[in-house]
Amino acid sequence: MRILFLSLALASVGGTAAAQVTVPTFTVVDGQTIVIAGKQWRISGYDAPSLQEPHCEEERRKAHLLKVHVATVLMVTRKLEIAPEESQHTGLAKVTVDGRDLAEILIASGLATRPGGRERWGCRDGN
Repeated sequence: MRILFLSLALASVGGTAAAQVTVPTFTVVDGQTIVIAGKQWRISGYDAPSLQEPHCEEERRKAHLLKVHVATVLMVTRKLEIAPEESQHTGLAKVTVDGRDLAEILIASGLATRPGGRERWGCRDGN
């Protein structure tokens, strides 16, 4: 099952009335969790710094930057697709924005890593 959201913007041109389209609202909980139309999704395909339980201040900073980046990407997206995955984790899904895998966008930004990496997000031992 796939869930598809389209965001359409139609403007008034030359006296023609604009069409109004209702787009689901979203909330970015952290760099890997979003809520769309009341349903919480954990985005698959990458590891992210923890905003809720960071190991150091640098991880908290990077987690906040990632959260802002996810929100920015979603705000300018015209086509959002959520593909729920079979998993023990409820709400795990692959998210595609304008035909691109959101995980790959975030990994390319340097704010997230591929799953299973040993990233410490700038924390030193003991911090």
